Amino acid sequence: MKKKNSLSSELKNKTILITGGAGSIGSILTKKILEFPIDSVRVLDINEHALFKLKHTLNDSRLRLLLGSIIDKERVELACNNVDVIFHAAAIKNIEISEFNPIETIETNVNGLVNLIKIANRTKPKKFINISTDKAVNPSTLYG
Repeated sequence: MKKKNSLSSELKNKTILITGGAGSIGSILTKKILEFPIDSVRVLDINEHALFKLKHTLNDSRLRLLLGSIIDKERVELACNNVDVIFHAAAIKNIEISEFNPIETIETNVNGLVNLIKIANRTKPKKFINISTDKAVNPSTLYG
């Protein structure tokens, strides 16, 4: 309970950005973040259907849906404007999809992250949290 109270005071009245916030990990994070007394949560995601579903599932006026990719520097710049905390969960994490789409995977997982870091260095959020997955545990392929 003490940790939740501490996190609650950390997030109070803050504007949060969650990249990949409509994805498998990001959507759960988005739901949990909305349990705190935040000002708003911006969800940047490339999946229009997932954003639509998230909006109707959560039905919260503090939710801001931003359709776009972390590869798009201008979109990321707009999404990061006046943000206090960034949670980065956007990634191509499916191993089979990554194997058949290596260029797109590198573009998203590496170059997209670099875009986000460079923009965060300019926009100066108070916190930047990178979300990782378990895909690299006991890797069976080059990608995890």
